[in-house]
Amino acid sequence: MFKNLYRNNPPVMRPDKSDDEWTYFAGEKNPYFVKVKGGSVMRIIPLNDLEVDPAYQPPMNARRVKAIVDNFNYDYVQAITVNIRADGRRFIIDGQHRAAAMRSLELSTINAWVFQGLTVAQEANQFHILATQRRSHLPTLALYQSRLTAGDEEYQAIQMILDRHGVRLGKGGKGSNSIAAVNAVIYIHRAHGGNILDAALEVISQAFPKDPNRWKAPLLECVAMFIVQFPEASLDRLIKKLTDTLAIKVIAEIDQMNVALYGGRRIRDNQRGTRDASGAEILRQHYNSNLRNNRLVKIT
Repeated sequence: MFKNLYRNNPPVMRPDKSDDEWTYFAGEKNPYFVKVKGGSVMRIIPLNDLEVDPAYQPPMNARRVKAIVDNFNYDYVQAITVNIRADGRRFIIDGQHRAAAMRSLELSTINAWVFQGLTVAQEANQFHILATQRRSHLPTLALYQSRLTAGDEEYQAIQMILDRHGVRLGKGGKGSNSIAAVNAVIYIHRAHGGNILDAALEVISQAFPKDPNRWKAPLLECVAMFIVQFPEASLDRLIKKLTDTLAIKVIAEIDQMNVALYGGRRIRDNQRGTRDASGAEILRQHYNSNLRNNRLVKIT
């Protein structure tokens, strides 16, 4: 497969008991081993002749390249993935921003996993696989924990609020003080601020102290939106009215309204605010129940 790439030197497998698979290339000035993985080999290759195929690659993001340059550390740069096509041209499958950043730094070579002879369709498929793997590499909770350990101010602020309420992020048994809805907590903090997250956690913990469904994402986000939309509301009254029902019932009412709005379609992230507003309307109705004066006015 790599006949032309390695000057017609036939590869010989390294005779050892390592779990890694290595290929030995003899006949050059300095014989060497290269690591083999899934049809590609690890090489150090020149940067100057690498190309990007716009048929499947997104446009270059200048800000992303600048961020890599500004925080560059050679020891932490991951190898890119390259394919050598039948005509000898080398195309980047994964890592165009890393390559561009290293060119900006006037470096001449880069570590790469090198395929040979893939078609454009195969390159595009490999790009999709690598992109999917990269996005799902760290679950949200793992990302949260890593940023918290690294001292990220945003995540430390969130953790202080969670600690104040005796809850933590992560999966737990029913009735536990573990919030599995990590994205919801981060979203509330980013969209509405720490004070709103703090108040939402207080309302839910007081209204549903032993309810196994109290930390569901829809309820968390909709309570937060209620507090944002109705700053004049008495949270003590909201807690009292919610105490008379179950968390799962409130969530079901929110779901029913969203089905009416969206026809049962899955709500996308960019519709989150609309969904939360409909949930806040459900909470407004609970709040106003049997209330004669100072009723909350529906937001239109």
